[in-house]
Amino acid sequence: MTTSQKIIKNKLAVLGLAQQLGNVSKVSKVMGQKTINEYITCCL
Repeated sequence: MTTSQKIIKNKLAVLGLAQQLGNVSKVSKVMGQKTINEYITCCL
């Protein structure tokens, strides 16, 4: 899997969780990050 594919897979997982929880901010809290951008950046 290429780096680009890993990034896309991670972002899709975050969006899927946000959809399940119904709130993007909740994803950040669940993942222990201040913002969703921090989560996406740290977990690549």
